[in-house]
Amino acid sequence: MRTSTCSLYIAADPARVWRAITDPGFTRRFYLGLAVESQWIPGAPIVYRAAAGPVPDVLHGDIVHVEEGGCWCTTCTPASASNKKCTAG
Repeated sequence: MRTSTCSLYIAADPARVWRAITDPGFTRRFYLGLAVESQWIPGAPIVYRAAAGPVPDVLHGDIVHVEEGGCWCTTCTPASASNKKCTAG
């Protein structure tokens, strides 16, 4: 399994950044048109869905760690790497 780590430092209020990464309306605007879905608790699925196209669940994984308004860690698999269809909610 390949592992990647990414850290971002954003000059914005933490509550505003949290909303930008957890609100599907914002992720559609800033994350290639993909809407995020998750319950944002450890063990919950996370899915990034396209509004249209041949692959509706573009990325999927699980929440590993989350601190509301702070950091978070997920697993992430592109739909092209698996036939799994995820459901978050």
